[in-house]
Amino acid sequence: MFKRKGKDEDDKKETSKAWFYAADIVKNPEEIDDYPHRYLVVADHSLIMRGHCFDNMPKALNLLAEQGWRIVDYEMGAATSVIIGHAILERDKP
Repeated sequence: MFKRKGKDEDDKKETSKAWFYAADIVKNPEEIDDYPHRYLVVADHSLIMRGHCFDNMPKALNLLAEQGWRIVDYEMGAATSVIIGHAILERDKP
């Protein structure tokens, strides 16, 4: 799903997007299994007024920790009825 070919015809290496939504990781943790890079960004934008309470981010981070990912940086903020969080994760070997 997240792989695309490089622009150069000689470049046969596949690249991928560098970030995922936390909810997608919770729904399908296998989506990250073939992720080829050392760093990953996870985003969560949860609506407060609908009771979502930002629960996908900790679930996703725990699933990723079980696969060897470590949090390098994390930021969280809020806007009108929305909590926004982004985590940058790292692993030793892609």
